[in-house]
Amino acid sequence: MVANPAVPMPWENRYLQAARAAGVPVTTEIRLAIEGLDRERTLGITGSAGKSSTASMTALLLDSGGRKARLGGNIGGSLLGARAAAGEWTVLELSSAMLWWLGSGAELGGLAPWSPRVAVLTNLAPNHVDWHGSFGHYAASKAEIRRGQRPGDEFVTLFGTEQPEA
Repeated sequence: MVANPAVPMPWENRYLQAARAAGVPVTTEIRLAIEGLDRERTLGITGSAGKSSTASMTALLLDSGGRKARLGGNIGGSLLGARAAAGEWTVLELSSAMLWWLGSGAELGGLAPWSPRVAVLTNLAPNHVDWHGSFGHYAASKAEIRRGQRPGDEFVTLFGTEQPEA
């Protein structure tokens, strides 16, 4: 089953719960799309505000610097079925709902959390509490962008850059 990531509180949704209880895998378009990406050449950008501008600007900067880049996720067209050219970068704008599905939501389906090689958090302010149920859940969903990172990956915030611990 491919769920729309905009379904509020999918962990409580009776239809998604029934599918899981029946052993039906539940996923989203973004999870299907990331399976075909070169994670080492993927940047994920999230934040309460400015993520579209930051993602668009990042893709333009990569292109103008001689590195081919494509834009996707919560902006641009679907990346399903599209394969990156050799050496091409993918810049993903990732909403809090998408990130929940790539982290905690993935685990509900028996999948490992996924994070991009380079994760960017622009800012964090109360937003989408109707979908999440609380600001704490919203903030935790935004934090999913780095949960599946590996040693050598980068996490960039307004406060600097960090590498995950080994």
